[in-house]
Amino acid sequence: MRLFWKQGYMQTNYDDLVRATGVNRASLYAAFGDKKAIFIAALKMFDERRRSKFARWRKLPPEEALTAFFADTVQEAGRRRGDCGCFMTNTALELAPHDPEIRNIVTNSQRDVAAFLETSIAEARENGAIDRAIDPHQAACMLLATLLGMRVLARSRPEGIALADAAAFALANLGLKLPEPA
Repeated sequence: MRLFWKQGYMQTNYDDLVRATGVNRASLYAAFGDKKAIFIAALKMFDERRRSKFARWRKLPPEEALTAFFADTVQEAGRRRGDCGCFMTNTALELAPHDPEIRNIVTNSQRDVAAFLETSIAEARENGAIDRAIDPHQAACMLLATLLGMRVLARSRPEGIALADAAAFALANLGLKLPEPA
């Protein structure tokens, strides 16, 4: 997963996969069939790990879930030092336009993020943490676009301040504040 994440699909060859996994070529072929199947397994594993975080955030009050989500995005980018960005976003840019199977995985992932954002916004609006005039669907679209932009920025220009500023501004539009880094 990390190899594809860092290098992308096109820049990764079978020899790279053999070196990274320590598994011989024949065993990789026997287990997965081809490079694309290995890539899809890695992408799905990444997505499952990311989705597991939603369960943690859903236990928080919705406005805290939103701010924690963005704070975590900023912190993750800082830990990775910009060398990887987001595997799903990288895949959206590299492969989704050309491969319907990959596009479907990326689209479902983005829809789930948008649903999490929209639900959290709607719930925060109901409990008075977000202004009732804010449309949850439109706000979720704005936050998703901000998030995806942040993930691209994390790969190309990983300065933490730029990512934090983008997240803070997006949340401020909802009347929320990005927490200070721990």
